Amino acid sequence: MKNSNAMNSAFRNLKSVFKFLGIFTIVILSIYALILVIAVPAMLFLNH
Repeated sequence: MKNSNAMNSAFRNLKSVFKFLGIFTIVILSIYALILVIAVPAMLFLNH
């Protein structure tokens, strides 16, 4: 029984880790997209 409880706890923690990684990935990709949206028009504006 103790082993089963430890396994359930481990999977709950694993779920939390993957949830954090998913949110972190979305945040990083959003920052990259924001940089791209700012950098491309700036590059085009400075090229002329």
